Amino acid sequence: MNTCNSLKELILTDYLDGETNLAIRQQINDHLSACSDCRLFAQDVKQKLVVPFEKAPQETVPEHVWSSIKEQIEKETSVEVESESLLSKVVQFFTIPHLVPVMGSLVIVLVVSVLFFKKHQLQQVKVREQVEYLAYLLESSVTMKESDRNVLKTPIEQYFL
Repeated sequence: MNTCNSLKELILTDYLDGETNLAIRQQINDHLSACSDCRLFAQDVKQKLVVPFEKAPQETVPEHVWSSIKEQIEKETSVEVESESLLSKVVQFFTIPHLVPVMGSLVIVLVVSVLFFKKHQLQQVKVREQVEYLAYLLESSVTMKESDRNVLKTPIEQYFL
């Protein structure tokens, strides 16, 4: 055994009940022969927990008690199976192999849509700015006085404005 604590755990659970395999039992016995603390622990546990029950009379449990215990266990396991099945169905739904391409396609469509609408929004802003600029130019040309028109030096400026 690696440590006395793990040995003590085995003594409390499987060793005194005879539930350990032969190799583990031999390792425990070897350790008990070498370690007086663990040997005293095993003797104390056996004396307090095992010996009192060795002399106890064996009682037969009525069949109806066993059947009610069995029914209760079956009910509890069926409820656990139903809840596990619902949870497992949800998990299975999101891990279905053919769902991965669908989710990937959905993400691609979402990204393309966002990019398209962003570009469209930028184009609308540019058009609005151009319309405002043209409105400003038209307004300024209408409000320009005749004397201001003479200030224009080139024939093209005079023609267009």
